[in-house]
Amino acid sequence: MHHSAATSSCNPNAVLYPGVVLGDRVEVHAGTVLGGDGFKYHTADGRHVKVPHTGRVEVGDDVEIGANCTVDRAVFEATTIGEGTKIDNSS
Repeated sequence: MHHSAATSSCNPNAVLYPGVVLGDRVEVHAGTVLGGDGFKYHTADGRHVKVPHTGRVEVGDDVEIGANCTVDRAVFEATTIGEGTKIDNSS
């Protein structure tokens, strides 16, 4: 997997946070957010404490991600979208 923006496309208002790696022939449709902070908490002393997400997002080759989708980065390693995956628009 490598960075190859020349063969991948991001449509208007798509957001790729730092740490997102796109494979070849990836299409990210409008309004999609890749690599945002995850939503995980634990309880400490009766309070909810946010767990930082310091990982990344890796998108394989030949992936298409529909409009207005969100894929958060991992807590430690990588959230991975495998080669050939197709993700539909949010409803």
